[in-house]
Amino acid sequence: KSADVSREFDVLKRGIGEILDKITKADLGVNEEIFLREEDPDEMSAFGRRLAAEAGYDQRKGGFNDKVIHGFTSFLGPQDARVSTQRGGSPHLIFTCLHEAGHAMFSSGGNDQVNAANMWGGIEGSFHEANARFYENIVGRSREYWEFYYPQFQKAFPFFKDIKMDEFYRAMNTVRPSLRRIGADEVTYSLHVILRYVFSISCAYSSSVYSSFRKVRPGST
Repeated sequence: KSADVSREFDVLKRGIGEILDKITKADLGVNEEIFLREEDPDEMSAFGRRLAAEAGYDQRKGGFNDKVIHGFTSFLGPQDARVSTQRGGSPHLIFTCLHEAGHAMFSSGGNDQVNAANMWGGIEGSFHEANARFYENIVGRSREYWEFYYPQFQKAFPFFKDIKMDEFYRAMNTVRPSLRRIGADEVTYSLHVILRYVFSISCAYSSSVYSSFRKVRPGST
């Protein structure tokens, strides 16, 4: 029921607001510029794809391309889930690869019974997103993960040789509100989901709200 969802989202929104307020007021000394640095796109793509493969994504059941501006995964069959990412040299690309690989593995990971029942790809979107964000954040942004991979990352991208693991880890997990959901941190990400929900509910009950949003354009006030 929408009333139940609204109640839970109200609690979540207040809690996130309190956490965000504490983080904003704290001086954590994070060098956010680290993750804005652009390296060679081909090398960053190769590194991200390798990590996705080592996380379990079998490219024989799909593959990669970097011809889009917004990462997504195409589910073409029970053994065919193809990852599309943006092309770029920022370390953020690594997390896009892990996220989309999580979708791909969920889609193509069904057993013979699931595939025979034509239930491949998953029947519940929330589980799909949970698996993708598990690989992106719980695994991909963990300290333990980068204690293993950071020396390899430094070797692949010499600029980072003088940047300590702790500094890299803090920059990777920077908390800052953003207009882009796909680039949002773990704290503020849910606010994007709540906003979409509120917008959907508003549109369902008010055509004027929908019409007003249709008029919004980049740069408009």
